[in-house]
Amino acid sequence: MTNNSQKNFFDSFARQQNPGKLIQEFRKPPRVNLIQRDFVFGVLNPKKGEKILELGAGIGLWSIPLLALGCDVTVVDISSVSLSLLKKMHEYSKKQ
Repeated sequence: MTNNSQKNFFDSFARQQNPGKLIQEFRKPPRVNLIQRDFVFGVLNPKKGEKILELGAGIGLWSIPLLALGCDVTVVDISSVSLSLLKKMHEYSKKQ
């Protein structure tokens, strides 16, 4: 895939996501996501104020929980649509 076709693919994927459903998943993630998150966070042991760069952030599966822990997270993704959705999800998570 070229960069442009990759961007189009991920933009299209993000456009198909239902923000309401994603919010529900962030409230109660599937068990496999919790197991993965617990493992990765156990290995990384992120701390409040720690600077983290997430490449290929998508809609925020990792970055939103890191932000909730107080980490200083910078996200990068080829899809501006995914980043827009990530921003909406982060704003929602701050209200919870």
